[in-house]
Amino acid sequence: MRIIILLAGLGLLQFCVAAKGADDAVAIDDTTNSASATGTSGFLDIAWGSSVAEVKTAMAARQEIVFSRESTDGLEYGGGTFAGVPVDIWQLGFVDGKFCKAAVSFEYPVNYIKGVWAADKLEEALTEPLDQKYGKVKREHAPESITLSWSTGKDDTSPNLETITLFHSWNAHIMRLTYSNDRLEMGSSVMVDPSDL
Repeated sequence: MRIIILLAGLGLLQFCVAAKGADDAVAIDDTTNSASATGTSGFLDIAWGSSVAEVKTAMAARQEIVFSRESTDGLEYGGGTFAGVPVDIWQLGFVDGKFCKAAVSFEYPVNYIKGVWAADKLEEALTEPLDQKYGKVKREHAPESITLSWSTGKDDTSPNLETITLFHSWNAHIMRLTYSNDRLEMGSSVMVDPSDL
């Protein structure tokens, strides 16, 4: 487990370095197909508003990520890493045929090391670079979970208003990071949540 935490820390260090140098760009480690940053122009190297076909093509280029299924609301993949952390499920959502939301569910670590739960360390490791890049986090506590969220738009008139949410449930063993383009998501009366796929 210590190796996984060390690898996650190294991956997040890459995330921080990439995030500092490119506010609207994505840095991809081509040898591992790991995402190390994302910006307000999209998720990974996929622009918000892309068609289903364009998203499929971009995801097919990532060798570690395997297509799972397609529904009328989105696409689902498995495997690979995000910011150096192993991913269980990738869910990509669409409204009116336009890419507007991405959810990354991480493999949940359940180890207890030196008085600290590994999942809490993972939450902290994911949160720190997001705090540095997007500013102050909004925290919502529930009895058995926490939801952390950041917004990239200065106000509701920003065309690239993006929300990043980290949901951590201790009892359900869920750690999910969601990126959404709020403008595109509001483009239809039907709101799609990839976690419902």
